[in-house]
Amino acid sequence: MKISAKQYLQQVRILDEHIMKDIEQLEAMRSNATGQGAIRYDKDRVQSSPQDRLCSDVCDIVTFNEEINEKIDRFVDLKEHVIDQIKTLNAEQIQRDVLMKTYIEYKSNRQVASEIQKSGSHTFAIKAKALKNFEAQYMV
Repeated sequence: MKISAKQYLQQVRILDEHIMKDIEQLEAMRSNATGQGAIRYDKDRVQSSPQDRLCSDVCDIVTFNEEINEKIDRFVDLKEHVIDQIKTLNAEQIQRDVLMKTYIEYKSNRQVASEIQKSGSHTFAIKAKALKNFEAQYMV
C-alpha cells in the first residue's frame, strides 16, 4: 500500500512520540523495581524471594532499554533521511521551510504561518504544494 507524503513525513513525529512513551514506561519500571513496598502479613507467602523478583525486573528493564535504544537509532536515521529529502526537494525555499517547520520541528500551522509571516490559509496552500512536490519527487 502506497502512503502519502504527509503520512510518510508524519512518521518522524509518531516514532518520536512512541519513544517518549517508552521512556516514561521505563522510568516507571525502574521506580517500581527500586520502590519500597509494604509487607503484607495477611497474605499467603509466595515461593519466590524478593531477590528473584528484583532479578526478573532488572532483566526486563535491560531488555526494554535495549529496545528503546534500537528505536532511537531508527528515529535518528529516519529523521536524518527526511531532513536530507526536504533539503534537496526541488521546490521553492518557502516550501522546504514549511515542511521542515511542520514535520521536523513539529510546529502547528499557526506557528509556521507566524514565523513565515503569511496567513494561515496561505501557509496551508504552501504546505499542500510542498507535499505535492515531495510526493512527485520521492514517493514514486
